[in-house]
Amino acid sequence: PSDWLALLAKAKCQRRAGMLPAASQTLVAADKATKGKNGTEPDILVELAALYFESEREIEAPGKRSAGNLLREALEIHKTHEDALLTQFELHRFNRRRVSKSPGEILGEIFAADPQSIRGLVARASADLDDGKLMSVRETVARLDKLAPKRRDVRVLHAALSWVEHDRDLTASLLEDLLK
Repeated sequence: PSDWLALLAKAKCQRRAGMLPAASQTLVAADKATKGKNGTEPDILVELAALYFESEREIEAPGKRSAGNLLREALEIHKTHEDALLTQFELHRFNRRRVSKSPGEILGEIFAADPQSIRGLVARASADLDDGKLMSVRETVARLDKLAPKRRDVRVLHAALSWVEHDRDLTASLLEDLLK
């Protein structure tokens, strides 16, 4: 396909299927397809950054642009691009030596653009769960229950929280419900 949207969709499918080299090639083709038209699309840059971060984990591979630089480029084009900010949040949580912005500042940018960002709240709760900030997790999950109680990622957070809180019966029930 020559349409960059079709190429982006194809690359996302390839990435989810674990075909990372093919996804990279497809994204490069999608990026080239946009160059002659309206310039680079931030969606392509973000997906490429996420792919490079997934495959290289911050190690710059020869012939590839770094995930951090791709995300900065995407955010220069679209300052509140949620996927770019969420990927940047992951990148900064993974590499705590990154000091240009803290993960909290990045989440602040997401919530400034959309105070009800479900994906931002899920990212916050997940990070807080990893960090053992259970009170914050409970508060965020309660908020998510009001905004998006049926979302799978919200229900997974409930199961993870109940496991950490040693409520094995609730965890088993939540997991069973998730498998339906």
